[in-house]
Amino acid sequence: MNDMNRDIFVSISSGLVLTVLSFVCKDYLYPLILGYVYKAPNISGRWQRIHNEQNNAQSVLEIKQYGTYIRAVLIRSDGLLERRFKYKGVVLSGQLVLHFEEVKAPALNLGTFVLKLNSDLQQLSGMTTYFSHDRNAVVSRSRIFERVN
Repeated sequence: MNDMNRDIFVSISSGLVLTVLSFVCKDYLYPLILGYVYKAPNISGRWQRIHNEQNNAQSVLEIKQYGTYIRAVLIRSDGLLERRFKYKGVVLSGQLVLHFEEVKAPALNLGTFVLKLNSDLQQLSGMTTYFSHDRNAVVSRSRIFERVN
């Protein structure tokens, strides 16, 4: 391999390695360090929604935590229709702040969750806000989840 080809190969390889390292540091290492420093509570696992509205849909929130960084999937089912939502966000000071989008309509059905973790780490309660296409308005609703495992 001549010098020019070797230099091009080294440059491209260095760029790829730096990209992977940046991703790992940003999405995993940095949140893990923050989680340790700020003593982020562990909220990983399955959470079941408690309903306070006249609505029989079942919602299960599956949370994966990396320090302060949160990824989650919510599956909502009423027996006839199942909807899936992807969540990303952070947990700090017992507060969970997430943005979400529906898997089937990512640019259309989206919103936010702001939830507070109770002192025994068994319940998340707060609000969700999203744009309702059916009502043509921004809607905020209370949400309560209890830890299943």
